[in-house]
Amino acid sequence: MSNTIFATGEKIYQAAIAGASRGYNRSTDDYRKYERALCEHYREMLKTVGNRATRRGIQKSTGNDWRRAYLPLSLALLHKHKGGLPCETHARVYLCSNPGAVFDIPMLHWEEMKKACASNL
Repeated sequence: MSNTIFATGEKIYQAAIAGASRGYNRSTDDYRKYERALCEHYREMLKTVGNRATRRGIQKSTGNDWRRAYLPLSLALLHKHKGGLPCETHARVYLCSNPGAVFDIPMLHWEEMKKACASNL
C-alpha cells in the first residue's frame, strides 16, 4: 500500500494552514511559505512530463495554477506530539518533489484527501 496520494494544491494548502493554526508547525506562521513550496512542487512536477503536448494540456487544464493541479503528497508518519508535548494524532507529510518540505496536517484532512484520491482512481 502506497503512502502517496494525489490532491489539489488548494486542498494541500488548506491542510497545511489547518495544521499550522493548530500549532503543529510551530516555525511556520508565514503561510506564504506553503504557497511557495506548492508552487515549486507544481513546477517540478511539470518538468517530469516529457511530452510537450501533455505538459501544455496540464497547464491549460489547471490555468497553470498549482491550486488547481493534482499534486502528489506523501505520508511520512502519524505523529502525536507538538512542541514535545502529547496531543491528538496528526499526519506528517511531505511534498514528493522536495522531501525537505515537511509539515504536519490534521488527520481529518489527510483522510479526506486519501478518500478523494481513491475515489478518483
